Amino acid sequence: LNEDFFFWISHNKFPFITLKVAETLNGIIGYRNRRLLISSEEALKVIHKLRCESSAILVGIDTVITDDPLLTVSNYPCEKQPLRVILDTHLRIPLNARIIKEKSAPLLIFTAKGNKNKGKIKFLREEGIEVREVSKEGRNLSLKEILNYLGKDKEVVNLLVEGGNKIFKSFIEKNFFNRILIFLSSQIAILDNSSIWFRNPIH
Repeated sequence: LNEDFFFWISHNKFPFITLKVAETLNGIIGYRNRRLLISSEEALKVIHKLRCESSAILVGIDTVITDDPLLTVSNYPCEKQPLRVILDTHLRIPLNARIIKEKSAPLLIFTAKGNKNKGKIKFLREEGIEVREVSKEGRNLSLKEILNYLGKDKEVVNLLVEGGNKIFKSFIEKNFFNRILIFLSSQIAILDNSSIWFRNPIH
C-alpha cells in the first residue's frame, strides 16, 4: 500500500498532509502586499507533479488575494485535477479571483459559522463552488474539523498545503503534517520598508 493511503485508512480517514514551502536564500517565503516569485521552472514541474498526485490542494485567503493563483495542474500531464481548498474565515475572496472563474477543477471554501455575507455565499454556490461553514478556534477556523471533513466526506487521502505563512504556522502548531518539502531558491529577497515579508516558520 502507498504510505499516504495506509495512513488515511489507519487513522480513521484523516488525510496524509504535506506542507510545501518555497523560500529564498535568506529564508523569505513571501511578501504580504505583493507577489514574490521564488520557484524555478524545474521546481514548478515538481510542484505540479505533487499537485497531480494529491487529492486536494489547500491555501489560505491571503495567498489567494496576493497571488491570485489558479491552483490547477498545468505543467504536468494529469488525468484528474485535485480539489482546491481555501480557508477564508471572513469570506474575503474577491469575486473576480481567477480561482473562481477557473472551472476545470472543483473548489471548496471554508468560512466561519454564522458568516453574515449570505449574498456572497449564495453567489459562490450558484457558481458551483462549495462553501462550508465551520467552527472557529480562537481567531482561526478549526483545522481539525476541516481536516476531518476533507478526509471523511470528500475522501481526501493526501493533502498538499501550499501556504501561506499563517496556514503553515497553524498546521505546524497543531502538528498536522506528515512531511515538509522545502524548495530552496538561489535568489535573495529584498527587504525594505515598502514590504512586509514572512520568514519560513519551520526554521
